[in-house]
Amino acid sequence: MYERVRNEDRQRAPAGTGSFRLAYNGKYQYRVNCIDHLGMQVRKSFTGETKEECIAKKEEFEEKEAMKAKGIDPDATIPDIVKARYKWDLMMNFSNIQGYHRNLETLKIIERGMLGEMPIAQVEKKHIQFFLFTITDYANSTIEKIFQQLKLAYLEAMNQEIITKNLMLDMDIRRPRSSKPDKKVRAYTMEEQQRIVETIKNHKIPYGRSNYKNQLLLELYTGMRMGEINALRPQDVDLENKIVRVSRTISKGESNMIFINDRPKTAAGNREIPLSKNAEEILRQSLAAMKPNKDGLIFYDINKNTPVSTNQVCSFFKRICDKAGVEYNGQHALRHTFATRCFEAKIEPTVVKTLLGHTDIHVTIDTYTDVLGNVRRASIDQFDDYLSNS
Repeated sequence: MYERVRNEDRQRAPAGTGSFRLAYNGKYQYRVNCIDHLGMQVRKSFTGETKEECIAKKEEFEEKEAMKAKGIDPDATIPDIVKARYKWDLMMNFSNIQGYHRNLETLKIIERGMLGEMPIAQVEKKHIQFFLFTITDYANSTIEKIFQQLKLAYLEAMNQEIITKNLMLDMDIRRPRSSKPDKKVRAYTMEEQQRIVETIKNHKIPYGRSNYKNQLLLELYTGMRMGEINALRPQDVDLENKIVRVSRTISKGESNMIFINDRPKTAAGNREIPLSKNAEEILRQSLAAMKPNKDGLIFYDINKNTPVSTNQVCSFFKRICDKAGVEYNGQHALRHTFATRCFEAKIEPTVVKTLLGHTDIHVTIDTYTDVLGNVRRASIDQFDDYLSNS
């Protein structure tokens, strides 16, 4: 609130520029006509310690209104900008719904931090540095995603002319390292695999409880992602030609609600997988045991009347590992175990890439560097034997 001022303290500015008045609290109030982003004339008040400060605030307001007139939000935050880009990418089919929601979950880390509410135009280098310091307790993979989101926000803000300097290009802004060691998913040894398989087959399911035994065995014998397995329908299985077709997955949406995504995780995820004898037998059993459900899925949670989530299978697999006396590394370790057995059987990396649904061969090679190293060692030993016996 501004106090009523004495008449002698009122000061008229030149015509067309507005007027100043000096309040009892010693601050100036500048009343002036401005044009807003809709092209309408509006009467505005700007307060400051000096007339110059009032005029500067008026000019800042006009700059923001001019930006709004161009469709630019000068008060946009980093999350605002990144969300808009993610939504656009989703609409243009540059990303899928699964990746969209996964990215939004990561973005919540920025939203909860000090950068979440600040307009990007007001963010300073020290703010970014402090925020990066606060995320070192996350895994390196998560830190990398957060850092990429910051870079994306600044590129978009530069393109939209919200800012004039990209702080993410500053030499002092670097991606921090996690305080935690990287956790690498380890494939199970052949002996551990046999114990797991034996435990799964002998495990008794309590009455009324869900059975995820066949999903685990399918992941072990096909390398399919658990979301892909849980999205299988009878028409995806061709027992005559001994193949299974992967074309969809179970995904998590907003508020972690699971749904059937009619596209696989990656473009390369849309594939046909030849069935081994073990995988063929498991699918025969699963089709025979399938119960009618509204989504027509082979594997379904009849108790909840919903598709099966990966988390449900993970919880079940942990109990299997405890019972088998092997280390629990998440059910994804079964996919790694399948790939490892493939390499041990000297199957070409390009074939393994296709079976796993990897987009890039480098993903396959980088993920299984250790296994491939052992295979190459064995190949050289075979080469030596060949030369010795020639």
